[in-house]
Amino acid sequence: MTNITVSRIALVHLFSIFFGIGSWVTINGVWVQLPQLVLHLPEGWALSSYFSIIVQIANIGPLTYSLIDRFIKSKLTDVIAVTLTTGIGSISCLLLSFFWNTQSYLTGQYRSVWLFVLVFLMALVDCTSSVLFLPFMATFKDKYLTSYLVGEGLSGLLPSILALIQGVGSYPECRLVNTTNSTTNESKAFYPEPRFSTGSFFILLFAMDVMSLLSFLFLNYLPFLKTEKVFHLEENENKIVAPVQQPSNTTPKDENSTLIISGLLDKRVKYYLFILQGWLCALSNGVFTAIQTYSCLPYGNNAFLLAVTLSTIANPVACCVAYFLPIKKLSIINLFVAIGTLISCYLLATAVLSPKPPLVNTTIGDILIVSD
Repeated sequence: MTNITVSRIALVHLFSIFFGIGSWVTINGVWVQLPQLVLHLPEGWALSSYFSIIVQIANIGPLTYSLIDRFIKSKLTDVIAVTLTTGIGSISCLLLSFFWNTQSYLTGQYRSVWLFVLVFLMALVDCTSSVLFLPFMATFKDKYLTSYLVGEGLSGLLPSILALIQGVGSYPECRLVNTTNSTTNESKAFYPEPRFSTGSFFILLFAMDVMSLLSFLFLNYLPFLKTEKVFHLEENENKIVAPVQQPSNTTPKDENSTLIISGLLDKRVKYYLFILQGWLCALSNGVFTAIQTYSCLPYGNNAFLLAVTLSTIANPVACCVAYFLPIKKLSIINLFVAIGTLISCYLLATAVLSPKPPLVNTTIGDILIVSD
């Protein structure tokens, strides 16, 4: 293998990683910035609920693209779609760095309209990336898909590291301030400034998104990288056809035995696993994102910061562990789901009992809320 070939392969791996970073980096960045946003915006603790609803609505993006792909595919190529959506996400993130604190007076109170609109656009792009980016990576050799998935994992890790460096979870200080008539003083909470501002944080996310867009353009247009593409696809190069497997006449007699037998799953087990996956996704992506401020903030800003950032890191770490240590026994899967459900009950209890949840103002309470 020549030095030129090695360099070409290394570049494709590098660009694939940067391309994957752009898949969810902006929305993950918004979530880890939540401890800072709740201090300055009128929605306060309810901000996570608003974000959760906005992200769920943004799932119309993949549905819309699927309809476009079905009916007017010839007029919209994947290259145009990826460039357009990534560009929209980058511009939205840049605008957010300047207008995240801009408020509008609506229905009798101030609201963060600019923030919600821009977060919706970024969520629309990130949700749609799931059906856009993978088909493009499928045009390259299989080994580059792993690099893309590494980048997708970094889309949660990098914003979390930035948030920890920023230090958004500092404890407030009580200071005496003069009232309007300057004859009396009153105590107010002052939050120490982070190492860099929220606007700067979003500019850094914008830079990551731009790097992702440039990496995509390099992968698509650099001539010497085209040798790493797969050319024996169908005429419609974006349609990947999986080999059809013949059904097996044997099914596992013991559900606690190994799940995978000759690459096939028993139909009942498959549906059962889908139900479990739906249950866990509903908890992690729906319920707990909406109540996170209520369950974590009573324990302090440091606990809130760690809970938000570590939960963002947990997903890529869990995927990495599952890749190297796959679970093939239904009994173990049931055990993990049961443990996760019990933890969910505790988190729900802390949100319901907020602002005085169990073990508040104790070290063990902080440890439990962060580790859960």
